[in-house]
Amino acid sequence: MTEASMEPTFRHSFNTHRTFIEAVPLEAVRHINTDVGAAATTVLGLMGRIFAFRERFLTLPDFDITYVDRLEDLAKATLHIQAMLTTIGSGPAAIDEMIAEGVELREILTHDAKSLVLRKQLDGAILAGLDGGNGRRKLGLDLIGIANGVRPALERLGGKTTLTAEDLDRAEVLGARIVKAVGDREFAESQAAELQHLRAKAFTLLVKSYDQIRRAVAYFRHDEGDVDVLFPSLFAGKKARTRDEGAPANTGTKPQLGDSQSPDLAQPVQDLPPISKDGPFR
Repeated sequence: MTEASMEPTFRHSFNTHRTFIEAVPLEAVRHINTDVGAAATTVLGLMGRIFAFRERFLTLPDFDITYVDRLEDLAKATLHIQAMLTTIGSGPAAIDEMIAEGVELREILTHDAKSLVLRKQLDGAILAGLDGGNGRRKLGLDLIGIANGVRPALERLGGKTTLTAEDLDRAEVLGARIVKAVGDREFAESQAAELQHLRAKAFTLLVKSYDQIRRAVAYFRHDEGDVDVLFPSLFAGKKARTRDEGAPANTGTKPQLGDSQSPDLAQPVQDLPPISKDGPFR
């Protein structure tokens, strides 16, 4: 097995850390207000630079090194969830076409069946529940019900009606396909809701870890003031869009310890405290 093939896949990172991600309490979940995929990809691209600081991070009092060691897996897990959300079944692509065909077919069959009822050739109870409702599942069940209800009368009439066996077969098959498609879509929507919660939790962990790393680097690079150059904010694009026109751009010449990664949760910024033996995490 080659070294490249031994590298954990995005799915592996997600499966390995799923319990950790799911444990994030709902009240701690961060509102997603940026491109999750772009943010996670940015983190992956910076992992080499982050690991270059790892030994220095170990010298900081109270710095949790798991912020570094889990970061790559969290980024991969976040991207895996994002990919699943993108590709999760949005329902059969042709469901709208099936619905349109089904509505038309139900109207035709109902009209022909009513004629048979008027001629006393069909029990009117068969049409009792056919109110033309718009529910997709009901449409499918209506088509199946008409087919099964009319078929005995059709066989008895021996072709003395505009209804045909082919019409009823088509209604029964189409009705079953619609019911299944509706069920598939509802299941997909349920899965999507669960994945959206997981994505928000994974993103919360990702941003928290990256924030802590930025904070540590800002401490080490206090004099250089280049933390935003080395490790740009995951919300830099958001900030650039919301900055008032004509306002002076933030040159980032001095790192801000209280600078939150999320604009909607921003804290008042503070200058980094003077370098001391206690470090930035006390």
